[in-house]
Amino acid sequence: MSQDMNGYSAVKVDEEIRNLPVYLDSGRVSVYSTGQFIYVSTDFGFGVSYGGSWQLNIVVPADYNGVVCGLCGNFNGLLEDDFLTPSGVLAPSADQFGTEWMVEDDMSYDCGGGDIPGYCQDESTTLISQALCEIIRDSQGPFSFCHGSVDPMAYFNNCVFDVCISENSNDVLCHSVQAYVSACQSANTVVYPWREIASCVMDCSSNIPNSHYEVCGTDCGHTCASSIDASCEHTCSEGCFCDEGFVRSGGLCIPVEQCGCLYDGFYYNIGEQFWDSTCSQRCQCFAPNDLRCSASVCPPTMNCAVRNGHRDCYSPMSTCTVWGDPHYITFDGAVAHFQGTCSYEIAQTCGNVTDNDLEFRVVATNRHRGNMVVSFVSAVDVWLSQHG
Repeated sequence: MSQDMNGYSAVKVDEEIRNLPVYLDSGRVSVYSTGQFIYVSTDFGFGVSYGGSWQLNIVVPADYNGVVCGLCGNFNGLLEDDFLTPSGVLAPSADQFGTEWMVEDDMSYDCGGGDIPGYCQDESTTLISQALCEIIRDSQGPFSFCHGSVDPMAYFNNCVFDVCISENSNDVLCHSVQAYVSACQSANTVVYPWREIASCVMDCSSNIPNSHYEVCGTDCGHTCASSIDASCEHTCSEGCFCDEGFVRSGGLCIPVEQCGCLYDGFYYNIGEQFWDSTCSQRCQCFAPNDLRCSASVCPPTMNCAVRNGHRDCYSPMSTCTVWGDPHYITFDGAVAHFQGTCSYEIAQTCGNVTDNDLEFRVVATNRHRGNMVVSFVSAVDVWLSQHG
């Protein structure tokens, strides 16, 4: 799942981009959006909700007590051993704890957290942030009925810190308060309207046409997949919900007569064409639940594959490109830039080459042109020879 600038309308499943909702393994796993979250729901109690750049929640059933690990701890009921590293050692600091759980694929990036501004460590200099965040712990405020179910102090302290280091950003304040609202509603407690009090008004109609804001709403029965609507499993949440006469389709609100088609657990919009998982059928959604498929195959020179999130027939060939001041795009899509002025091996056969393959070698020579700062490809040499 990732944040979509046009609303949370699609996810990747096995590298393919899919519209929401998604129902896998006869509904044992559901992925759908409601309110401000994308939910992953399972029939064994595990669940994930993602609110874009500001909030991620993970729910695990009691069966996983003591057998999980990561930044969320080990779920054994003990606070003091939650900051264990993958090697089982207690991390000396939060920064070290986070570093130890870095995903290997991202090791090349500088993920340092930076220094905490000194002025945000002094209570006397956080008075403005405290005043802004006070709504969370106010015993007479809109969340007072939640205080007995969800301790507000951790959320208040985090709000003060985040608002302070963001120089009292209203956007950060709204997301901080929203995190507490989400926790309260997950605990099925009453939350009263708060956004006008905190200057956090949500403009639904501008961001999602044909929608309106509700502090405690649900999409249950109001989606294009209402017959198998997993959103009915959830308590209410705040966010943008479709106006009367409209239903949710991914991240949009559309007239019910514009709903698309369900096929093999996936939802397709009207007009959308797609291949089945083996590229043996080509299908198109013509109208609500009017899906038409016909037998089809990829041309002999193409392969059925998924590229950039889309399944289609693709040529197995690949292209490497060198251009400009030289920029390099490799056969697999990596990008590099350098201005050396020598001759370079651009591509050549390496490793196990069969007797039927031609061996090749391409060398490009870069030279300065116009000035001594930049260089361009000035000559290309190509060699071909029969292996063996």
